[in-house]
Amino acid sequence: MYKKVYVEITNNCNLSCEFCPHNKRKNEFISFESFKTILDKLAGYTEYLYLHVLGEPLLHPDINKLIDEASNRYKINITTNGYLINRIKYNKNIRQVGYENVRFSILIIDRLIFLCIVIMVILT
Repeated sequence: MYKKVYVEITNNCNLSCEFCPHNKRKNEFISFESFKTILDKLAGYTEYLYLHVLGEPLLHPDINKLIDEASNRYKINITTNGYLINRIKYNKNIRQVGYENVRFSILIIDRLIFLCIVIMVILT
């Protein structure tokens, strides 16, 4: 059994951060059917599914549908730059009890700016 498994649902990103590796692959989104096939193949191998490798997962046009499907079998984690956080704001399945499941990956020089971003996310 693996502690966690990462699934890349897209390699597309809305930013170009220095710390992220860049590649020349065509920007794509995983289809819902392919995602369900991966979930089936992972059954019994992990409890924790991370929807992030390269790319911004919240760009996926079916992000809520993917979260809903995966949350039936796994504890979901998303790493995001936060710009599109409102896309999952009302998804009840991303708020699985007792599990910290949304992580923000940000590059900020000033702590005050960081605190302002955190406050804006909490208030929206």
